[in-house]
Amino acid sequence: MSQPNIPLTLLCGGQSRRMGRDKALLEYHGETLLARHLRLADAAGMTVYLASGGTAYPHPPAVQTVADALAGRAGPLSALAGALTAIAAAGGTETLLLPVDTLVTPTMLRDALAGAPPAPFVCIVQDGQPQPLFARVSTTLLPRLHEWLESGLRRMMPLAALSGVRYVVMPADWPQPINFNTLEDWQTLENSDALHPS
Repeated sequence: MSQPNIPLTLLCGGQSRRMGRDKALLEYHGETLLARHLRLADAAGMTVYLASGGTAYPHPPAVQTVADALAGRAGPLSALAGALTAIAAAGGTETLLLPVDTLVTPTMLRDALAGAPPAPFVCIVQDGQPQPLFARVSTTLLPRLHEWLESGLRRMMPLAALSGVRYVVMPADWPQPINFNTLEDWQTLENSDALHPS
């Protein structure tokens, strides 16, 4: 059964302070994480919006780089608002949200969320904890996001507490950890015998 072609917003504009290196350019089996996500999304026929925080990463012409709603790498909430603005302008109504620092593939995310009923925000839950960077987000949330940003809010977690949010339990076969913040996290994931390149 084919899944709807919901565009993918790939978050890769973080400052990687704890990692000490640009996560998007970390290599996994000879390919950067960014290139891997773009290749797999293209193979799945997914439109990609690259929320890069102003960094000029190399990417195919079909991939659209989007500006954050706020200048200066103000965090994932600002990046999401910028992407949703571009998607709405193109006639879209929602996006899949995926951070670059993961080996969860675009199709893994799409397939995991495909069965969830329509909702403004649908996110993965791991061990009872919402993972708002792994989500499906409606453009109807744009006014709320802009209100939050104007009030100084920068974190994603309040999205997971909105009325009407749907939650999907993380599939058991997703790579662990689902994302990483330190070099030690990355090395653990990279060296895991359970992982194989896609």
